[in-house]
Amino acid sequence: MPGNRRTTVPFEVEEGDLPMLARALLIARNTAMMSGHGVAQSRLEDYIRTVGAAVHPTSKLFDEMAWSEIVMAVMGGADWSVQAEERNWRWISGREIAVTVSAGDRTWRSQRTDLPAGGSDVCDVRDLLRDMAPVGSRCLDDGADPAPAGPR
Repeated sequence: MPGNRRTTVPFEVEEGDLPMLARALLIARNTAMMSGHGVAQSRLEDYIRTVGAAVHPTSKLFDEMAWSEIVMAVMGGADWSVQAEERNWRWISGREIAVTVSAGDRTWRSQRTDLPAGGSDVCDVRDLLRDMAPVGSRCLDDGADPAPAGPR
């Protein structure tokens, strides 16, 4: 990895954009690999490890671009909400959920729709967004149940 040299450029990225940046680096690495640019591929793998280590695990519930849009909406001051959407379409026993985030007039659904009902995913997303949200941001879920109860 490049160090603190004259040719090193400082670079700042919004935390909510890190998953999207990591995906872009993966695409660039794959292009370098398929084009026979092994040295560039190695450098890109270093960047992928560095950026990937900074990606919050909770954000991985969502598509990279969707997560970036969610964070931009919350940072832009939109009222927001995180909910569990029950997914009872599966033939297996047990209830499953997807996590949905609404901000302003948009709603995003997690990539995974087989999350366990009663798990911590909804609270984890809500807590992460609260940590990232600007002062004065309004979570519409305050005082609400975090997720539907598990099977009875």
